[in-house]
Amino acid sequence: MKYLLLSIVSLMVLCSCSSESEKTGGIEQPKQFTVADSTANFLQMIQDHKGNILAWWAQTDHGSGEDILCWAKSSEAELSFSKAQCIAATKGVSAHSEGLPKLVVKPNGTYVFVFGRSNNQSEKRFASSVVYIQSFDEGKSWTEPRLVHSDTNPDNSHAFATAVLLPNGEVGAAWLDGRNHLAHSEVYFAQTQGREGFGKDKRIGGPSCQCCKLNLYVDDQNVVHLVYRSLTGDNIRDIAHISSKDNGNNFSSPSIVSDDRWQINACPHNGPAITKTGKTLFAIWYTMGGREGLYYVRSDRKGKKFSPRTRLTEQAKRPYIASLDDQVLAVWDEVFQKGEDFYQRVKIARIDSDGELVNTQYLSPEGIETTMPYLVEMDNGEVIATWTQSTEDKNRLYFQRFH
Repeated sequence: MKYLLLSIVSLMVLCSCSSESEKTGGIEQPKQFTVADSTANFLQMIQDHKGNILAWWAQTDHGSGEDILCWAKSSEAELSFSKAQCIAATKGVSAHSEGLPKLVVKPNGTYVFVFGRSNNQSEKRFASSVVYIQSFDEGKSWTEPRLVHSDTNPDNSHAFATAVLLPNGEVGAAWLDGRNHLAHSEVYFAQTQGREGFGKDKRIGGPSCQCCKLNLYVDDQNVVHLVYRSLTGDNIRDIAHISSKDNGNNFSSPSIVSDDRWQINACPHNGPAITKTGKTLFAIWYTMGGREGLYYVRSDRKGKKFSPRTRLTEQAKRPYIASLDDQVLAVWDEVFQKGEDFYQRVKIARIDSDGELVNTQYLSPEGIETTMPYLVEMDNGEVIATWTQSTEDKNRLYFQRFH
């Protein structure tokens, strides 16, 4: 009887531990990001050269009424952020769901912010520039904005920029460029050259859709990947992938991620994302080619050929994807209906390395408009998700850490 009682107690302890493990699943509870004000949006994070977490976002500058970029710092372990610091040089930033400002930290501690601006002095509808600022003292002071691109015509369109730390320690930036006044955009690329900032730019891809985000990713083999929505004959807007093995000096020819044949004479404003786990690349995107939906594919051939697509959900916007150990996390926002109420909610999915969907769940609660999800991979293998919850009078930024 004594041994039977011990066995029962042991079994209860094991069941309790197992249940708690399944409940948490390596997931911390969502936390509100409290250092931003009620106009804030587009929260993103990155790890600096010392292991700290830097967060940045856009909010309204109450003096000028323009949007401005702000940032804060936390130690990796605590995720308790310091007082917000707003950067005067970024007033007038053009931040939107397909054109997020990017902060990149070099191994030597240099901060580089890349972001878009509308050229208000021009009468052209889409006149815009991609600019950057640098800080050599960990954000205490910043340089004046300079153009990333060599084209200085203020009437031309340069937008939807993204940026990433290259294997050589420099910052690479890519954007959609309209300098050649074609019926489509082209993808341009430039990288920094030490403290001198960005050097000469060049065309690396296209034809491309004019208003969908780009996604740059550097894998564990130091290969630089870029996915974008292409634009080929008859207004076919499928997803293309290119890569570089030499820090962006040369890129491969485009390969189509999935032959959706989505024909639409308009820009979807809904770009793709890419990541890698183990030896497998994963790409995610939205299409109405064939059966409408958010899809993902895998590639064990370095992006030269992808698997047949797998559908995650019917309608979705702003998808991102990140590697978490031997799985990937995918996040997006979609329309949620309860009774006669319709609003956006942020959803996340786990997918294993074989491409099988493990589970999905909502990150945001019912009854609250929630958009702008983002994922970032940490050096320690963790992933942090961020998003915006909105009510009639204010925005609240949230984040959640996955182990």
